Amino acid sequence: YFQFIAYKYIVALDKVSCGSLEWEDCGYDDLFPTCSKGRGEVLLTCSDTVIDGGWSDDDAWSECSADCGGGTQTRTRTCTNPAPAYGGADCVGEATETQNCNTDPCPVDGGWSDDDAWSECSADCGGGTQTRTRTCTNPAPANDGADCVGEATETQNCNIEPCPESEEQHQYSAGTKTKCSYIIVIVSAALFSIRIV
Repeated sequence: YFQFIAYKYIVALDKVSCGSLEWEDCGYDDLFPTCSKGRGEVLLTCSDTVIDGGWSDDDAWSECSADCGGGTQTRTRTCTNPAPAYGGADCVGEATETQNCNTDPCPVDGGWSDDDAWSECSADCGGGTQTRTRTCTNPAPANDGADCVGEATETQNCNIEPCPESEEQHQYSAGTKTKCSYIIVIVSAALFSIRIV
């Protein structure tokens, strides 16, 4: 049985509860002594209604831990909507949520490889050219990365020393010099003869 007296309940139960809130301690009142064990009259005051906890709205996602290549970000919520009270249950679930972000691969700018060896000179003497090459593969550009700056092929002069004369060229040159000397002698003799006259 129970009796309503001065906003208090006297309940004859082995296990006393008010709503869904279980009372653990027996109380004492000047008018109505209470029991500590067993069946009897227990004086108690009903508390407020039990309140189970509820989650608040999620906070904004945090900044991603990486600009590219995969990072993580978190957001939180609190068990305050409402907060549990009067023996109510805590919120179910996690207060922090994590997700992946910026998962696109990072751009890779191109880099030059080492230069190849110089090619063979285009001439043995008298001036030629030779080239060497390099490739934009160290690393190769990827994911919208920049190409290498500069030229892939380099050219330089080589074997610039004059070529030695061949025997035929030497004979021709010597003969030309002899003829020229002979003509000079004749001209000189003619001039000399003219002066004498």
